[in-house]
Amino acid sequence: MLFPKICACCSCQLADEESTLCEFCKYDRFELTDSCISGTTEEILPEHIEFRMSLWQFDKGGYLQDLMHRLKYEHLYGLGVDFGFELGKVLRRKAGQNGWLFCYQPLLVPVPLHRKKERQRGYNQAFAICEGVSGVTGWAILSERKLYRKRNTRTQTGLAFEERRKNISGVFEIIGVDFLPYEMPIIIDDVYTTGATVMELAQTLRESGAERIGIATLAEA
Repeated sequence: MLFPKICACCSCQLADEESTLCEFCKYDRFELTDSCISGTTEEILPEHIEFRMSLWQFDKGGYLQDLMHRLKYEHLYGLGVDFGFELGKVLRRKAGQNGWLFCYQPLLVPVPLHRKKERQRGYNQAFAICEGVSGVTGWAILSERKLYRKRNTRTQTGLAFEERRKNISGVFEIIGVDFLPYEMPIIIDDVYTTGATVMELAQTLRESGAERIGIATLAEA
């Protein structure tokens, strides 16, 4: 009674079965992307990318941007798990519709933070999202000990695509992992902007034997 659970988005009191977001905010507050609704995207993807999808359209200055900021900097780990749960439901449906579960074993790959940045924030928000996705799908998560961010790069915000690509070039390293032909890593992150970060990570995974790679984010800008 003194400290009721409230929605991280609208501050209304949550029902007993709700965790960090109320039902209205989860299902009516944010705009679904075309790639979520139709399952396809108009962008031209490299041959080794099986799919690329985002759940919501990023709303600059809106509710979703505020929640993304709080997820990163206000230790709302449970919010990341809740977000991942919603993303996982879409990915599970997509896997059934496209039939690639018959050919591949998905493996969730959170985009890693540099250790310094992870210490400052307390956790990697992409890993929290992966936990939610895994809770819905049952897919395993690649150990954070096997994938590293070698340099603490400057923020990608405000950089043009070529600047982002140079900033992130060669930054990831994967150790002790050789993907089998039937394994398909699915890169998980919070926001897809130009794709420079996830494409660089996809290239690192490909060099470790991944033949087909998926990319899934909560939002796209």
